[in-house]
Amino acid sequence: MAEIAPFRGILYRPQDAQHPDVSSLLAPPYDVISETQRQALAAKSPHNAVHLILPKDDRGGDSDGKYEVAGATLRRLLHEGALLRDAQPALYRYHQVFMPPGSTGPSSAASPAASPIIRRGFICRIRLHRFAEGIVLPHERTLAGPKLDRLKLKRATRTHLSQVFGLYDDTARETDAAFSAIEDRPPDLFGTTEDGVLHRLWRLTDRAAVTQVCRLLRDKRIYIADGHHRYGVARAYRDEVRAGGAGEGPWDQALTFVNELVADQLSIEA
Repeated sequence: MAEIAPFRGILYRPQDAQHPDVSSLLAPPYDVISETQRQALAAKSPHNAVHLILPKDDRGGDSDGKYEVAGATLRRLLHEGALLRDAQPALYRYHQVFMPPGSTGPSSAASPAASPIIRRGFICRIRLHRFAEGIVLPHERTLAGPKLDRLKLKRATRTHLSQVFGLYDDTARETDAAFSAIEDRPPDLFGTTEDGVLHRLWRLTDRAAVTQVCRLLRDKRIYIADGHHRYGVARAYRDEVRAGGAGEGPWDQALTFVNELVADQLSIEA
């Protein structure tokens, strides 16, 4: 079934290693960012992720020059050391901490304060499959325009800048055990986005624990919750690279955040 693997991630280097808050560098998914929001995010920091996922060509217009800008920005951030590639492969434990819908407002005896939801998952590489194989399953159709846009960005950066969001069935939460030790320590990176969501990330590099997680996912199907265009673009890019004569390589995988399909980590906002 699903074949996952660790990878050497490219992560922001926090200015304060003792307090690795990267809030000013975070951005929501590219397709929910308005132009006003984009400008606000870009003004926060020249290193904000919006410069990569939603690039802008200052020469004007909506030409393909913006993709060249993204590629140049990525190379600059790596050269400056604002972004660093990890020395060893890891699975990246990732928490999103947020309040359930409708829970805003002061607490009272009649309306006690709600407890935050902690969505626990991890970021990994997952081998690309055709949907007909029944290993990675979609639930919506994709559009040609957004796919071409993200494909051009992929060609210019040769990097997975945004993850696919996948769900897998693990009601027993067996995978959680492999991450329990690292969750006892402060996160390697954290930050809060404007919607109030707290994001926390740890590196899991212990070989035995990584192997355990990979083994547990082997009999699972991955259901795409979000990122159908990103998954389709990863497959299209793989096909382009393979058509150029390349063999097996990192283009055969997609960067994916996978989350247990359990009720207390999910919410639906009407």
